[in-house]
Amino acid sequence: MPKYREINDEIPPQHGTELSTASLILGIIALALMCIWQITITLSIVGVVLGIIAIIIKSSGRNLAIAGLICNIAALTTIILLL
Repeated sequence: MPKYREINDEIPPQHGTELSTASLILGIIALALMCIWQITITLSIVGVVLGIIAIIIKSSGRNLAIAGLICNIAALTTIILLL
């Protein structure tokens, strides 16, 4: 008979996804706030740095970091081309 998880069993935390999630959130906010170029550039640069750090330390949220990098680079290049 299969052993089911007890209600009191703890779910092990996944470490290393904080930087990846922060990079993705900053990328989404930067894309949403394109009309305010100062905020977009700042958020995008911080998001790119966090995404690169998350990939370098080989965190468990690598896919989130890549998605964050794509969003941040897209926002940064778009705002630079528009200025």
